[in-house]
Amino acid sequence: MFEIVKDSRAVASALRQWRDTLKAHGKEVARIITYPGGADENGIIWLPKRRFWACIEHEGWCPYGYIKNEKLDNRLNITIEINPASTQRNGRGRILRDKNNKTFLAHRGGKGGGRGGQISIQDFQEKIERVPHVEVERNDGRTERLFLLGETSSPKTITTVADYIEQTFYLSEEARINNRLMNLVSHIEKQDEKPPGWTDTLREILARVGQPGFRRKVLKRWDYACAVSGVRNLSLIRASHIRPWSECSIEDDRVNAMNGLALSPNYDALFDSGLISFKDNGEMLVSSKLSASDRQKLAVPARLRRQLSDEECRYMQFHREEIFSR
Repeated sequence: MFEIVKDSRAVASALRQWRDTLKAHGKEVARIITYPGGADENGIIWLPKRRFWACIEHEGWCPYGYIKNEKLDNRLNITIEINPASTQRNGRGRILRDKNNKTFLAHRGGKGGGRGGQISIQDFQEKIERVPHVEVERNDGRTERLFLLGETSSPKTITTVADYIEQTFYLSEEARINNRLMNLVSHIEKQDEKPPGWTDTLREILARVGQPGFRRKVLKRWDYACAVSGVRNLSLIRASHIRPWSECSIEDDRVNAMNGLALSPNYDALFDSGLISFKDNGEMLVSSKLSASDRQKLAVPARLRRQLSDEECRYMQFHREEIFSR
């Protein structure tokens, strides 16, 4: 169905088409991009609604970055490079062509770079979700499994790429924390005298290591959409703890997806501050502290898109009794 485009001119043409697709939905700005060997100012395409930037002005070097805090700083860190290979290069990116001569952006997966955020191709492919795979024959006759990101001329590809970059960001964060943790444990184990309370500190770190995984699992349980409104823009959805982190006496509660709701920012803020809660059947409870005018503007009460499971009900009972302001 697909073949890998090997001709460097055809690869460059497909990248220009992809750049034009991005430019039609983003804005061009200049920023300094940092990488393991240094930093340079580059022209990038910034897509604020999707919270990622792309730099594809240099043939063969195509870095992308996820912006977690919604602010585009002057210096940007690379989340992942999707460098389509040609006859001169052997990056992990690919340009594919179908029988209708349409070109597609694809990637082998995995993440290199420094700072402990590296992810193997195998680990990457096991953890990335919602992005389709294709099997493509290589030059040596072996089959290559690729993430199919989409047609280079289609705006729909932007959504898939945004999701891909966001997932990569959180996987890399998880890998970086794990790396730092292992270095810390190794250092402490070599000491003759252990610092007081180091085992408690270690348990706290271990719990926080699970945070990126917690978000992925919560999103999956709620079908990658807000549990109330059904909004599917992942950049807007937060994984909210039902029983707050600080109130979890059992470490597993902090990373248990049953203790989470996928909520868009307005519902997340209301839920976190105790101004709304939910019954076990999904019906929303609204605090008397919210005026009738505010309720109307915030579109509450609403209800969850499904009933809670028995385990979710256990966490929600705590929220109703201890967090919710009646």
